[in-house]
Amino acid sequence: MKQVTTGLCIGFLMLFSVNSIAQKTSSGKPFLFTNYPAVIDCTEDQLNSLFIGGNDLNVNLSLPGNLTLQGEITNRAIKYNCLQTVSVKLPAFSNILFSVTKRDDAGKNPVYTAYLLNNDYADGYQLKRNRGNTYQLIKIETAKLLPTCNQ
Repeated sequence: MKQVTTGLCIGFLMLFSVNSIAQKTSSGKPFLFTNYPAVIDCTEDQLNSLFIGGNDLNVNLSLPGNLTLQGEITNRAIKYNCLQTVSVKLPAFSNILFSVTKRDDAGKNPVYTAYLLNNDYADGYQLKRNRGNTYQLIKIETAKLLPTCNQ
């Protein structure tokens, strides 16, 4: 009788463990930046170069880690003379947009924010500011930043 009880307990545990594994959802989305480092350094001068020129300007920004962002500026917006946004379409990365915003802080110093992501891919980059005039593109998971809406 003890063997039957043990066997039933093991059977139930296996059934529950299979069920709990089946409940986990994976994004199933492909990764676009698997061959690039988790952190990429860039300077204020590199980011500022995106804001020089007209709408039809091609951009070629070479960053450490063998990441080259090359494409055409598709949108340029200026608001209140202290807020500018540039969007670059990147053909080498399935035409995702690299969106960079430049704003002035209280001391009239430029501050940059940027995202390199697409909802169709599981990874991307977010620009973070360090001390001084240095910035880093940090790899992110798009599922954490862009939650799925199940409707």
